[in-house]
Amino acid sequence: MRTPHNPAAAIALALTLMCVGCSSTAETPSAPPRSWSVAFQWSNTENLDLDSPPISAIRAAAENNLIALGIGRRYTYPGYLEAAGPNATAIAVNALDNTVGPIGTMRLNLLLEQATEQRVDAIVCTDDTDVSQPTDGRFPFARNYASGALWATRVTVEKPDTPAPGWTDRIDDVDLETPLLPPMTGPEGRAPRPADNVFGDWRITHYELEYARPSYDACLPWAKQRWGGPNPPAPNRTEADPPVIEPFYPGW
Repeated sequence: MRTPHNPAAAIALALTLMCVGCSSTAETPSAPPRSWSVAFQWSNTENLDLDSPPISAIRAAAENNLIALGIGRRYTYPGYLEAAGPNATAIAVNALDNTVGPIGTMRLNLLLEQATEQRVDAIVCTDDTDVSQPTDGRFPFARNYASGALWATRVTVEKPDTPAPGWTDRIDDVDLETPLLPPMTGPEGRAPRPADNVFGDWRITHYELEYARPSYDACLPWAKQRWGGPNPPAPNRTEADPPVIEPFYPGW
């Protein structure tokens, strides 16, 4: 098993995704709103329609999980808690007290495994090399080797003929808020987060960090192409400087 690292928001992902379905105490809103300064940048190595309803649901599931783990569930997208239902993919993060969230650019790629009109199974590859969790006024580097920077997550979304029992049961009763966002750029007419429910009738029925080699190995070619080699390149900044927030893609 690979040891999760601390700096980036995706690390909390590694620590908690194995607890899918666990219950936790509802978050207590605090003021002022927390900040979210991470742009989600999706590759599209399989030429998928990233705006199709099931693929949008998978993308939103991945983005929401990282947001929930970074700054809390109340900052997730409209419809996420209902779509996750009893299969919620993240626990509350009050204990982390991340009043200031991570900063940088999260790289993701979606690999389709199988798809029908009612169900889609995919692997989401996540590279957190360019994300840092501010700590004591500094911006720590992510680990600089493949197994410390690359994560593979299996995701299934389904569109049942009729809602399954419990689908309307949210894991908690938080009131949604919009986090503080820095200026972000992206495709014209698009936003870094959706204003409306992008899940539709699709439900998240499985979301699990996958330590098995087949899933991780499936993500490696994409990561190696990005890195220009078997491991992430050395950072071109110091820990006194924050990572660059690059343009989001494709956005919402």
